[in-house]
Amino acid sequence: MLKINPRNNIYEINNCLYYSAFLISKVSAQTKSEAALKVKINGIVSKMTLEEKIGMLHGNALFSSAGVPCLGIPELTCDDGPLGVREEIKRFDWASANWTTDSATFLPNGSAVAATWNPVMANRYGIVIGEEANARKKDIMLPPAFNICRMPLCGRPMNIIRKILI
Repeated sequence: MLKINPRNNIYEINNCLYYSAFLISKVSAQTKSEAALKVKINGIVSKMTLEEKIGMLHGNALFSSAGVPCLGIPELTCDDGPLGVREEIKRFDWASANWTTDSATFLPNGSAVAATWNPVMANRYGIVIGEEANARKKDIMLPPAFNICRMPLCGRPMNIIRKILI
């Protein structure tokens, strides 16, 4: 059974779901007005149970979160790069899925691109990573972390945007 913390704010859950639904709706501003889209999304969210809403906010497998098939909401798939779209892994295992078509461009991490102060390069980086993520049916590219790397053994210090402690 799903346990719900009474301190959770349903309004925040609905806002997160609204944003998620907007990302996966595949509707552009040129085809429908934002007001009509908001009405459609609110209608879908109002039909969801609390368990379905919460199910979309956490993972149901590695790099994916549940959809709601009865409402036409697909599972969301993520990728964390950070050096481009990572090789495909098994659904519940970190081992490679061994796809024969699994190749991608090896890119610098986002911190390195930002350090160039070159918006044209950053735009090209975004286009490449977006096209490759789209080709692999990834809905969300996870960004680098923002934190102080207190321990270099944490596994991801190279993609944490942080202060340099002297």
